[in-house]
Amino acid sequence: MDRQANGLWVCTKREAEKVFHYKTPEKWQKTEDGNSLIIPDRSVSKMRLYYFETIKNDIESRLKTAFEKEFANFLPVYRELNISREKKTEYARLHALFNEVLKLIETGIEKKQIHSCFIKIGIPKYNNYVYFSKKLKEFDTEKGFLHGNIGNSNALKLDDYVKERIEQYYKDSRKLSVKVITKKLNDELKQDGIVLEISYSAVKKHIQDKEVQNQSYQERHGRKAWYNDKRKQEVFAKPQYIGQYAEADGLPLPFFCFDENKQGYRPCLYAIIDVCSGKITGWSVTMQENRWSIVKALESQCLKASFLPAKIKLDNHSAKKTIEIKDLQSSVLEYGCLIEYARPNHAQDKPVIERFFRTFQDRFCREHKAFTGMAITAKRLDGRRNPEAYNEHIKKYGNPSLNEIKACCEVWIEKYNNTSFDEKPTANELFEGEKYAKLVKIETYQTQLLFNLKTEVTVRQCMISFEIEKQTYYYQLDSEIHNNKPCTVYYDPSDLSEILVEIKNYTPFYLGLYTPMDRDNLAESYARNGKSKKQAREKTLALIGANHLVSKQTVSETAFEIDAEVYGKGNSGTYASKAEPTTDLSDLFALVPKNVEEWD
Repeated sequence: MDRQANGLWVCTKREAEKVFHYKTPEKWQKTEDGNSLIIPDRSVSKMRLYYFETIKNDIESRLKTAFEKEFANFLPVYRELNISREKKTEYARLHALFNEVLKLIETGIEKKQIHSCFIKIGIPKYNNYVYFSKKLKEFDTEKGFLHGNIGNSNALKLDDYVKERIEQYYKDSRKLSVKVITKKLNDELKQDGIVLEISYSAVKKHIQDKEVQNQSYQERHGRKAWYNDKRKQEVFAKPQYIGQYAEADGLPLPFFCFDENKQGYRPCLYAIIDVCSGKITGWSVTMQENRWSIVKALESQCLKASFLPAKIKLDNHSAKKTIEIKDLQSSVLEYGCLIEYARPNHAQDKPVIERFFRTFQDRFCREHKAFTGMAITAKRLDGRRNPEAYNEHIKKYGNPSLNEIKACCEVWIEKYNNTSFDEKPTANELFEGEKYAKLVKIETYQTQLLFNLKTEVTVRQCMISFEIEKQTYYYQLDSEIHNNKPCTVYYDPSDLSEILVEIKNYTPFYLGLYTPMDRDNLAESYARNGKSKKQAREKTLALIGANHLVSKQTVSETAFEIDAEVYGKGNSGTYASKAEPTTDLSDLFALVPKNVEEWD
C-alpha cells in the first residue's frame, strides 16, 4: 500500500484480497503500469488500518533505533548551548525521534497511529497526544526542538542601568506586575533609541532574586509588613554585661480568682528578666495584662535594681498605643533605656522570658494546692491538675485572692533567683558577680517622678474621671469655668488619692479623690449644671449607692460626713480653688524636692 503523487492510494491485488477476503471487485481501477489497484475513497481507511497492523512492529523498531543509536548524528546541533552534557544528549535523542516521526508521516501513516508506538519509548510527558501534537508542530528539523526556555538571542542583556530601572519599578507602592514592568521598561528604552527589547522572563528572574526582594519589600508593601514578614531573624547572643539587655512579657497564672462582682479571672504576672544573669529584676501581678502591669513592672525594676536596662524588648501589646506608654517610652529613654517590641506571633524574639514562664509554672506554681494545671490539653500528664485534690482544696479554703497570689509570687520569684539549675551558679550570684553595663542609676525620688504618668481627659460637669483597672476615679472642680475643656492629668497609679491637673493658660493645680454626695446635694449639683429638677432627681436615685461612686481612698473637705458603715473610712483631701490664667508653668516642676530626704 502506497500513496502516489496525485494523492491516490494504491495497493496490490493480493493486499486487497487479504483485507476484504474476496476477489477484488472489477470496479477498482488499475494504475497505468497495470501492477497496482487504485483504492476507492470508501475503502482507504480500512486498507490503512490493515497496513498499520502489518508494519506496527517495524515502526516501533525504527523509533527505538533513532532514540538509542541515531541521536549521535544530531549532537552537533546542541554543542554550542550553555547546558549540561546530559541535557544535550536528551535534546539530541528527541531530535532523532521527531525526525523519524516526520518521515513516517510522509509515508502515509496517521499521526495517532505513530503516537501509539511513540509512547512505548518511555517518555511520560509525551503520553498525552495533544502535547505530542503541539511539540511536533513546533519542531524544526534544522534548529531542533528544545524543552524549556534557552533564551532569546535578540533580547537585550540586563546591565546595571536596566537592573536599577527594574528595581525602581518594582519598589513602586502601586505593586506593578512583572508584565506591566516589562512593558513600561521597553517603552522607556524605545524612547532612548534602543531597538532590542527586554524579555518577560529576564525581568521576572531578576525580581525573584532574594536581595532584590528584601530591598524592595518594605517600600512595596509597607514597613509593618516588612517588619512582620521579611525582617531577618535576630541571632540570639547572650549579652556580656548586666543590664545590657532584658526581656519582658505577661503570663496568665495557673490560678482562678474572683473579683468583688464574683466574676472569675486568671491573674497576670508581668515579669522583666535580665538576660545576662537570668534574674527576675522587676515584676507585677494584676488582674490582666495591660498598660498598668507594664508600668508597675518597670517601677518595680527601678525600686529593686535602681536602674533600667539599656535595651528591653516587650511584647507587641496593644498598650503600646496608649498615651501612658508612649510618654513613658520617651521618658525612660532619657535614662538610657530603649524600649523595643517583638514581632507578632514570634515568641522566638523573647526566648529567655518564655523559658522562665515554663519553669515558673512547672516548678513553683505547682506548690500551691489551687494550681489549675499548665494547660487543659497539656501533653504531659504532670502538666494537668489533680481534680480530686483541687476540688477538695477549693471546697475547704475557697479560691485564692489576688493579694494571696501576689504574696506567693514574691516568694516564688525570690526562690527562683536563688535556685541553681544544672549545677550552675544561681541568678543572684551571677547578677552580683558579673560586670555591669554603663547604666544610669535611678534614685527613689526619680522613680516617683518617672512613673507619675499622664493622660488626656475632658472636664464634664465640673468633674474629671478616668478608669484604671476597671475602676473609675472621680475628681471634682469647684468652678464651671473649665467645663468642656481638655486637660492633662498627671497621676501615680499606685496612689490615686491626689492628681495634678494641667489646663492650657492655667497654673497646674492638685485635686483630691472625690466621694459621692447625698441625694440633696447631688440633685442640687445636677440642677445647677442646667438639668431640670425632675431629671436631677431621677439621675440621683439611679446613682446613689452605685459601686463606681463609692470611694475607698479619700474624702473631700467640702463633702459631707458619710456613714462609715456604708462607705467605709476615708481620708481628708483638699480641692483646688479657681486658678488665675497664667503662662508660668514653673509650679509643674516644683515637685522635685530640694532635699531628697523629703521623700522619705
